[in-house]
Amino acid sequence: MDAVMDLLIHAIAIAALIVSTAGVCIVRIAMYGTLRRYGIDPYSRGWRHASSWSWVLKYREVCVQHGLSLRYWNLFRLSIAFAGALATVWIALVIVQFWQSLAR
Repeated sequence: MDAVMDLLIHAIAIAALIVSTAGVCIVRIAMYGTLRRYGIDPYSRGWRHASSWSWVLKYREVCVQHGLSLRYWNLFRLSIAFAGALATVWIALVIVQFWQSLAR
């Protein structure tokens, strides 16, 4: 049982990291490329502010304003929701495994 739980915890952690990385790639490649095409530089306030949530919201505004598809916006939202769900399940499994190890 412990081996299965360990495997499940590791698999969920890897899946959450993959989904999170996909979300970062969507922002950095697709969203920021669109922002630059419409004259907005996400790095204008420095590299530390380039990953700010305000730029992601600005992408949505640009898409709505220019009639662009919100495909990447929806994919990004889906990746956030899926990564959050995976992280919640991961935390629950870690807590369960911790309590099981204390009970022995």
